[in-house]
Amino acid sequence: MIKHFKNVTRRPSKSDWPKNPSDVPTLFSARKALRKLRVLVDVELIEVKASGGQLDKATVLLALLGSDVVEWYRYTDGLPPTDIQPVDLSPRQPLHPIYAGWAVAYPLEESNGYRYRPVVYSTKPEQSYTVGGVRGNMVELARNDKSQPVYTELDPEQQAEKREMDMLALQVADQAVNADLFITERPYLHSGSTFVSKAGVTACTLEEAIPLIALYLRAQREFVLPTGVTAGVPDFRFRFNRGLYYWVGARELLPEAWRWFSACVQHASGTGNDKLALLSGSLLSRVAKALQERDDVHIALNLPTNNDTSDEALGCLDNVLVSLMGAVDVAARVAHQVLTLSRGERSAGWQLEDWLKRVAARAPALAAVVDPGAPGEHTLTILRLLRNSVHGAALQGVTYFQDGKAETRIGLPGEEEVKILSAMDAMGGRGSWGVRSLGSGLSLVQPAVLVDRLFEEVVKLLNDLIRETPVESLPHVTITADNSRPPIDRPPRGNLDTFSEWNRLAIRWQLGF
Repeated sequence: MIKHFKNVTRRPSKSDWPKNPSDVPTLFSARKALRKLRVLVDVELIEVKASGGQLDKATVLLALLGSDVVEWYRYTDGLPPTDIQPVDLSPRQPLHPIYAGWAVAYPLEESNGYRYRPVVYSTKPEQSYTVGGVRGNMVELARNDKSQPVYTELDPEQQAEKREMDMLALQVADQAVNADLFITERPYLHSGSTFVSKAGVTACTLEEAIPLIALYLRAQREFVLPTGVTAGVPDFRFRFNRGLYYWVGARELLPEAWRWFSACVQHASGTGNDKLALLSGSLLSRVAKALQERDDVHIALNLPTNNDTSDEALGCLDNVLVSLMGAVDVAARVAHQVLTLSRGERSAGWQLEDWLKRVAARAPALAAVVDPGAPGEHTLTILRLLRNSVHGAALQGVTYFQDGKAETRIGLPGEEEVKILSAMDAMGGRGSWGVRSLGSGLSLVQPAVLVDRLFEEVVKLLNDLIRETPVESLPHVTITADNSRPPIDRPPRGNLDTFSEWNRLAIRWQLGF
């Protein structure tokens, strides 16, 4: 699940535009965003530990933060650790010490009758630093806020101090640094407190921040992978192009496809007929394409809500539905070929009762994936009926106001709403799919929640279908353990191998799965 930015129109106190990505731009060359993403991060979340070559999320986050379109600062309660020395700006030392790469909040001061906490932050201390401040009474309000059950293991005074420091950190991010994102695991800031919700900065956990920052970078056409850790510091310089990034992502999300696709390729090589290899490869390509289109949905929904962004989001959602349904249909055609069923492959379809009966006669476990009442059948119903809107009235966007904020919601197809909602209720409840019912025949859906939840369930469905397809029965096919899993990492290249576990995990986490 990819979280969204709370406020995409924040104006940092200074602009630092990234360079154009192309040295020789053409008329239609894309360029990067007009300002950098600004991030504050609790420093303990980016401590990279020796992990014996295993990837950790702190390493991935540091690789993302290392992009030239991200400006970021470390933060901790009080001063930085004693091994971090302030910058020497002699003979013109500032009033408060400056720590390179840090935002530091200093004790309360008073000026012209106003009390405030000075905040100093800088990424380039040899050139400049910025002095901001935290004003107002939000820190005091949080200290006295007993509405949320956090820090219950502490005594009342310690709880109050914790809430105070948590809110101070949030206000440093919001007021002083004017950050877009504050990465923190502080319980009070994720508790649902009304005082926390008033801040303009988006507060994220480490796991939430990785896909959100990665989405921003992919929108800037940056596909970042950490290549390893040297002396505790990640290497930031490894990149994939867009197509390879999503292709590896698709292969990671479909582990059952290693055996399935290998068998189809072996069969094509042995028979000299590449039809089945091309058909099975198209399933992987369509899932990779759907991942790109899913990004487009989230990017559109991160823009200020208006008719244009609503149309863009709905158009991209249509594309996701078509690509995913296409992948499911391909799985049926491959099964039709593998089982050597009568009639043409155009008769193949998991929703077709007559065809399923013929599948069940030869591969009962395969047909059982979409048995009535099975999760696969419910997933197929939701996907199929939403996709069918491309043949009739398009999904309609609605601007929905909640807590004074405009959001894009969509209405369900009127003729199919009952069936779709029934399938959602059987799959965790309609609320988990982003549905809000406003009365009989009127249900509005959050497209971001819908696209992510649907993607997860369709990936499960595809894995189940291709796992139960008996591709071993094809002529010229010999399946081994090596055919049934990703390639084993080869030393000394290790993490540089395209399908290494390192790369696949990094991309999975960045995609929010």
